[in-house]
Amino acid sequence: SFLAEGMNAARIRHTNVVDVTDVGVVGELPYLVMSLLEGEDLAAAYARQGRFEIAELVDLLLPVAFAVAIGHCHGVVHRDLKPGNIFLHQEGCRLIPKVLDFGVSRLLGALRTKTPGRVFGTPLYMAPEQARGEPSDTRADQYAVGVMLYQGLTGRLPRDSDEAEKLLHTVAYDSSPFAPPSRYVELPAGLEGAICRAMSYDPEQRFGSMHDLGQALQRRGFEMVIIDQHLEAALIPPVGVVRAGRVEGLASQAL
Repeated sequence: SFLAEGMNAARIRHTNVVDVTDVGVVGELPYLVMSLLEGEDLAAAYARQGRFEIAELVDLLLPVAFAVAIGHCHGVVHRDLKPGNIFLHQEGCRLIPKVLDFGVSRLLGALRTKTPGRVFGTPLYMAPEQARGEPSDTRADQYAVGVMLYQGLTGRLPRDSDEAEKLLHTVAYDSSPFAPPSRYVELPAGLEGAICRAMSYDPEQRFGSMHDLGQALQRRGFEMVIIDQHLEAALIPPVGVVRAGRVEGLASQAL
């Protein structure tokens, strides 16, 4: 149910996930109560700044990847990761990325319909299997992080169209390679490889888990990437790692 899954999402506590303090339904209207944040979302930062330096962008999205990995270990898949759902919270002189609506798209999708084939998410950041209305798992979130990395480094999207239906069809069925990010900006080969792997058309070709993607970002570049001390705890592998959509090393009972 919405309440049961909402409470599960609300119990995810991580520096880079916005706190959900209450969840419920009034009449037929679901609601969530979340922490008040100050700053702007990543979409606004992309619109204002265009391209980001490698170290700057990886410092923003690496903690997001690990935060989402923690959610996966709790059995919660976001399914609508995009720059508008990453908030850059200003806390004194620190800029802390926060994942918004964690699990909300999954929860709302379950509330609205359980009919196979229902497409839920944002086409620009949607994995192909998700765009086709097929069952999707944690690897769909991995694809979205890859698109955000691509966009932040190149200032453009790998797939785009002014027509929503055409875009959705292209994302769903066009398996031809997109232009590699190095066409637009000089990148270390390892970083480009990690981004392209995360965005593989076939989910089986992506990383085994979001945590694996985070570790790849942590390794590659990587003398250029400075990780803040407050992120060190996030770099420790979680007790249960989700691989290919399955949780390993974590009891399956609800948290």
